[in-house]
Amino acid sequence: MKNIIVSTQPSWLPVLKQLDAKAYQLIALQPQFTKLLHDIDLPAKSLGEYLTDTDRSQALRDASRLHVQLASQPAMPMAHSTAVSDWLVNNGVARYFYPRLIDLSLALAALQRAEAKLLILHNDVEPIHRLLALYAIQHGIPVLHIPHAIYLDSAERGPLGSDIHDVVTADYLAAAGPFQAQWYRARSATQKIYLTGLPQFDRLAGRTRKRDAACKLLRLDPYKPVLVYMSSWSQNTNLLGCHSGVEETYHNLLSALHEFKELQLVVKCHPRGNNVEWHMQEAAKTNLRCVVTAEHLDTTLMAADVVLSYGPSNVVLEAASIPNLRVAVTDGFDDDPEILTIGSATKELMVGIATALTQPAPDMSRLLHKYLGQLDGQAAMRIANLIRKLVE
Repeated sequence: MKNIIVSTQPSWLPVLKQLDAKAYQLIALQPQFTKLLHDIDLPAKSLGEYLTDTDRSQALRDASRLHVQLASQPAMPMAHSTAVSDWLVNNGVARYFYPRLIDLSLALAALQRAEAKLLILHNDVEPIHRLLALYAIQHGIPVLHIPHAIYLDSAERGPLGSDIHDVVTADYLAAAGPFQAQWYRARSATQKIYLTGLPQFDRLAGRTRKRDAACKLLRLDPYKPVLVYMSSWSQNTNLLGCHSGVEETYHNLLSALHEFKELQLVVKCHPRGNNVEWHMQEAAKTNLRCVVTAEHLDTTLMAADVVLSYGPSNVVLEAASIPNLRVAVTDGFDDDPEILTIGSATKELMVGIATALTQPAPDMSRLLHKYLGQLDGQAAMRIANLIRKLVE
């Protein structure tokens, strides 16, 4: 039996179900994912099960030793703000790293004992993921990155190398489509890239639109137009992301929508944004009725006449897979004329929404192939075949 270590990613379940349980032992990085695998009758272990008492004692010793070394290092003479300088000088960095060093040491010890034939990650930039990937590659264990999303270029991303997502560690990549393959190729000349599609998009293949049923579920009038606004949340992986654009754009949208008396608004928040209440409160201040939810993505998209996204997002691609749907963004997708870019100022939103409501829905086939590749519902099967190939 060959051991395969997997990070926590529920969208992989269709892939993992195709692996013969008699030939492969799944080992989850986190106990919660082990339980999820057990719940769907997939035999699995947790990586922590491989740890011994000796490993745990050694992890504490390693963390303590490194804590002392970090605390004794003088702060580097750099142009920091006062708050950052105080944090560095007063042992902040050592205190920050101490508990994380224990986790890193434990993870590495468990990996050494697990004797894995393959490591599969949904990102290869988080500290534990990257550490395990670096160790695995050094010891001849292939590392397959199956991305949890497609990173999209925008004005906020900045130049190559300015964002944590520009780091490439894994030596193999399962890419959604040509765009994602080119994106990673620009960041690594050595990574082996396979065009497989991503399993989370398999459900988009052959979609039909069920607008009336979706409107009924959301308590919307199917005879009136529906705008679904895809809001966002702050993602400060580089300084270019530190701004109040999410809040300002939403306020501008609420102001703009008072000019559309018949238009029904659905606000779809990011499931990890934790800002549903804020969106509801801000809409209530303007006396604008709307539906706000962090769930039910497919239902909200099916109900829409127009989908408007705050900047480039993977939900734009999901919306583009629905027939006869107009899709707009506040910015991004500059090379894709199928997506209407309308800006984020109040007047721009008013004009852009009016344009989107009146123009015919474009053919999205070129855009879908660019970003999602062969959208045939078989990405999970192709990735399962790739996994078998890498462990042979």
